[in-house]
Amino acid sequence: MQILAIRDGKGTAEGSRPTMEELLRERPEVSAVFAVNDPSALGAIAALETAGRLNQVAVVSVDGSVQGIAAVKAGKLRSTSVQFPREIGSNRRPASL
Repeated sequence: MQILAIRDGKGTAEGSRPTMEELLRERPEVSAVFAVNDPSALGAIAALETAGRLNQVAVVSVDGSVQGIAAVKAGKLRSTSVQFPREIGSNRRPASL
């Protein structure tokens, strides 16, 4: 794996869509995207769909939002994961483990 670029999509779908469009022009060999949150991933997905490249570029994100989970179920987003900030760094073991 090689990091081709780091871009600021402003954490929004509206910000990440044009950022992804620009990245596709500059680095057409891109094959994967890690988005900082689900809205950013959805903006990247929109740009990839418009470019006809969604099946060629894996998109993953973090949030576990309703929209992100729906995108995973639709086969557009490879993964999204929920985080529990209050539990990160805690010495308590989560009940789900």
